[in-house]
Amino acid sequence: EGALLYELPNRFGVANTSASFAAQSLRLPSGLDFDDAFTVTAWAKPSASAGSGVLISGGRPSVDDPADAFSLSTGSDGQVRLSLFMADGTEPDLASPLDPDAWSLVAGRFDGSQMSLLVNDASPLSRSIQGALSRLDGPFGIGADPVGNGHLDGALNDLMVWDRALSDAELALIHFIQIDPASNQQFRS
Repeated sequence: EGALLYELPNRFGVANTSASFAAQSLRLPSGLDFDDAFTVTAWAKPSASAGSGVLISGGRPSVDDPADAFSLSTGSDGQVRLSLFMADGTEPDLASPLDPDAWSLVAGRFDGSQMSLLVNDASPLSRSIQGALSRLDGPFGIGADPVGNGHLDGALNDLMVWDRALSDAELALIHFIQIDPASNQQFRS
């Protein structure tokens, strides 16, 4: 959906390395093989003036389908939200405060029976879930849902998707041990 602007510095201050998503998005084809478990992480910097917007969502096979299998999004209430869309029609979610105009690590995770949401180094919020996700075979949307709705007003950096639920220790490593792209040096945040 248009050209992304890599006009913002990333969380290390390196110029022109973060994607700005003001009315832009990426759509990735299906092909990620999730078996009802996944983890999504991203460094996100939503605009303070923004309403709601999608960081990443996925699984919707077509524009005619009502929902994605999951969505990680920001809300006009200043919260980041992980929403799952289950095969039985239920839509469990978790929400946590997110600082506007500041870089934050956001992680959403589902292991087949529990969903978790982590922001920065806080303890993950978790909720037990019964049933299977509605589907995970459709395309993914970054900066909007796969059909172009819910554009994010802000920036994303280091978006990663796994086909398994990462452990709390693995999520802590993503937050605390980083590689500075300017110097290629590892450091702790």
